[in-house]
Amino acid sequence: MSERKFASTLIRDSEDKLGLTPEQVSQLLADVNTSLAKTKGFTKIGDVTLPDGLIFTSLIKLLDVGNDGDEMAGISGIAGALKNNPAFWAGGAYEQAFALISFLSKMSAGVAPSDGEYDALASISLLHNGAAKIGDFIVEESGRITLVDPETGKPRLIFNASNIPFLSDLLSTSYAGDSVDNSANSRTWVYDPNELPHPTLPSNYKAAINLPNSINVTHDNSDITFNATTITLNAATTSTTSLGATAEALVVLNIGTQSYSLGATFVTVSKDNQSGNSSMSIPNRVLKGLPKGMYSVQVILKADDGITSLTGTISASTLSWEFRKEDVRYFQFGLDGMMAYFSDNHIHFTETTGWDVRGKSNMPGVLASGTISSGGVLSNEWGAKVNYGQTITGGYRIFLKDMTHNKYSVQVTPHTNVTFRVSTKTSTYFDILGTGAADFVVFGSNY
Repeated sequence: MSERKFASTLIRDSEDKLGLTPEQVSQLLADVNTSLAKTKGFTKIGDVTLPDGLIFTSLIKLLDVGNDGDEMAGISGIAGALKNNPAFWAGGAYEQAFALISFLSKMSAGVAPSDGEYDALASISLLHNGAAKIGDFIVEESGRITLVDPETGKPRLIFNASNIPFLSDLLSTSYAGDSVDNSANSRTWVYDPNELPHPTLPSNYKAAINLPNSINVTHDNSDITFNATTITLNAATTSTTSLGATAEALVVLNIGTQSYSLGATFVTVSKDNQSGNSSMSIPNRVLKGLPKGMYSVQVILKADDGITSLTGTISASTLSWEFRKEDVRYFQFGLDGMMAYFSDNHIHFTETTGWDVRGKSNMPGVLASGTISSGGVLSNEWGAKVNYGQTITGGYRIFLKDMTHNKYSVQVTPHTNVTFRVSTKTSTYFDILGTGAADFVVFGSNY
């Protein structure tokens, strides 16, 4: 049996017979493949072959064989404090992949990019937090996929794993949003040799600060903003042998079981430097296009073995949400439907509410409708083919536009007890004979 087949059988049996969790099975698979890389793989550098296929490094830059060896791609394990540094990139240099961070920040803040900024980005950039640029598609940290206008940075096409906005919310003139404040808070953890590990959380989880005030987001596709002046982490060790242990304070936004990282700060201590501290600020961290639900903020304290105490502190903070109707000017596909929404025209379809169309439409059915006054003036016009009206001897002439045929029918409803009839129909107008005001509807083919 091959090593890979043996590994697959081992993992299947571990899940079925040993009752391991999916996370434990994933760890087992990673360990097996790591072992295979070390024992069965190899590394070749030039003409030198090393009997080990497992390489530990932080940064690899890949150069083109032409163009004077220009840097064209790379791999990096340097995640950064916000976990948003480039992990993989192609079609550009490392700094062009880094430029995606600034571009995404401007998108979140609603700030237009600089001239040429979009074109200067690497063709492909994948960040450690899940955000990415692949061709013209932008993947935001929340998972939302967008195609943006390069000049404005505004989304024009969106794919999102949440419902599309309600049409009533888009049409509403009421403000939708809320804000809560949380006072400063802190939490201290001290090593206890008798402490049992948490049954479901990672082994390096030690404690958490749960901010008490949450927000209830009532509109899908809302923007959530978090602002905290300072997050501080103090860590210490009493070890006289440790070469280095790291503690982390991770700030997350939670909705149910889903979490979004807002920021993190780290401290490393050792036998030579047994205490340390670090801090960071989170100014106006914006996550866009999130689903409705209850959102809260948590500061998770983590520590490697060897850390004997740590204290996390978060300053007073603000958590807010807003549904900005004025920013909705795009196509969107969501879990329950699709829409193309603009100020004067829209199509909106969901599995529960059906189809809604506003503006000129090129579909068989009502081509033109309105009211003709006794003076030949049109009002209440609706339909793609309606144009204007005028009086003629004995009645009215109503002009149509963008028509190529007279294969249509006209229905006239007088406002008084009189009789109307249709006398002439052409591709550009029709005549109705009668006196007084009347309503009309034109049915037929668009073409």
